Formats: sequence, structure tokens, C-alpha cells
Amino acid sequence: MIDRTFFAPWYSENKSLKLSCVKKFPKLFYRLSIWLVFFISTDLLSTYLVTPDLKYEFNVWVRWFHLGWPGTILLASLQGALFVLGFFLSVRFIKGKLPKWGTIWGAKLGIGLFIFHFAGSVLATINNLIGYFYLKGHQTDIKSFVAWYVVNVNSSKYYLTWFGITKLVVAIWFTPLVFRRLANDKLVSSSIHE
Repeated sequence: MIDRTFFAPWYSENKSLKLSCVKKFPKLFYRLSIWLVFFISTDLLSTYLVTPDLKYEFNVWVRWFHLGWPGTILLASLQGALFVLGFFLSVRFIKGKLPKWGTIWGAKLGIGLFIFHFAGSVLATINNLIGYFYLKGHQTDIKSFVAWYVVNVNSSKYYLTWFGITKLVVAIWFTPLVFRRLANDKLVSSSIHE
């Protein structure tokens, strides 16, 4: 049987232990998770600004299954929760709180997938805002860039490939940095160094 503390570092019958467990969990996890929720929200909001009917939505799941707004919000929430859970379990492994079946590569994969999704939310928000300026015809100082971007990048048949490769490069670049930061944190146990 799995101990309750396996999934919840803040769970405890003892109130003082409960508070100390929260304080000991790396702040980086909380900060990145909050930023992910923020960027998922801005992605949804900016998508609504550009395409209230989801006509121009690039998310493959939304297009294939014609999810509409309730399905899109549910999908974004579930994806975000899944990647935060993977990141959470990775941090728990690094802290030495998971059973021995976990591996360092599994922890890096959990962190990498989190960063991959994080980068996708940031890029989608930027892409949506550029599309908003283009579709609404706002006179901006960057109008020529916006027109070039929409015509040559966003409308390209290779857009999803470019989007995926960009997220992959960001994940490959930042995963070792986040892993090292978590592994060298004074609050993290030295179990991964053994």
C-alpha cells in the first residue's frame, strides 16, 4: 500500500509537520507551476480574442474532435494538471521521496515535458496576440513584422513543425538547468548523488 505522503508532500496529521513540509518543497516548483497556469490562461484568453468560434485554432485535438470552448478549457486544464503532476513526481524523486523504481531519466523526462508544455503555452500566447493584431488591423509600429509573420510563418504548412521544434529546443535547453537547480537546492536530499 502506498503511503499518503507519496502524492502529497503537504499531507500530514500533524499540523506543524504539514507546514514544514510545504516550506521544504522547492519554491521553483511552485513558481513554475503558477507561471504555467498563468500562461495557459493567457493562451485561452488570447485564443478567444483572435477566434471566438475557434475557426483558426491550431490545437490538433480541438480541430480533430471539434471540442468547442468547454472542451478546449477542459483539455487545457487536464493537460496542465498532467504536466504539473509529472513535474511534481520528478521533484519528489529528486528529493528522495519516491520508491526506488524511479530513475533520474524519468525525473528529467517529467521536467522536460513540463517545460515543453510551458514553452508551448508561452509561444501560443505570443502567436495569438500577433494574429489578433493582424486580424483586427491595428496600426502598430510592428505592422510589417506582424504581416510577414502571419503570411510566412503562421500560414505555412510547416507551422506546427516549427512550433513543435521550438518547444523541443526550449525543453532540451532548460531541462538540465532546472534539474541541476533542483538537485543543488539545499532543501533537496542528496539521494540522487549517491
